[in-house]
Amino acid sequence: VWPRLAILFPPSAAPNGDVIADRLRLSNAQRVRFTGLITPSMVPEELKDDAAFDRALYRLGAERGRDHALLAAVRDPALAEIAIRRAREATTWRRPLFPLRGADILALGFPPGPNVSALLKELESWWAETGFRADREACLARLRERVQVVSED
Repeated sequence: VWPRLAILFPPSAAPNGDVIADRLRLSNAQRVRFTGLITPSMVPEELKDDAAFDRALYRLGAERGRDHALLAAVRDPALAEIAIRRAREATTWRRPLFPLRGADILALGFPPGPNVSALLKELESWWAETGFRADREACLARLRERVQVVSED
């Protein structure tokens, strides 16, 4: 239902998503789903490249990624074949688990605070960019490098 509703609104309607949701009398959960779909969140390059698509699914989640792939197919018929294939892939995709936690950063003597979260997000982005292949030991090695660089600054 939601991708069908979202296709009625061009991506340029995204800034007015809350107004539209109010007009449609959507619940809070429905509002979040609807505004998320009318906001462009997947670019055609992410559909065409396996690694980029996996990162998009990680960022958006499988259900939202599938919906955005289907919307891309409708908005650009030239992408229909790849978008439909990606939508099918999204239905079986399982989110990989990032092997580090904030406690790992604190265990290395990094001071508590918002920088822990920022460093964790940076490491998670690096991990995603490497195709989610780095295991816990590789992530810890990267963490040690980053903590060393941060403490030298």
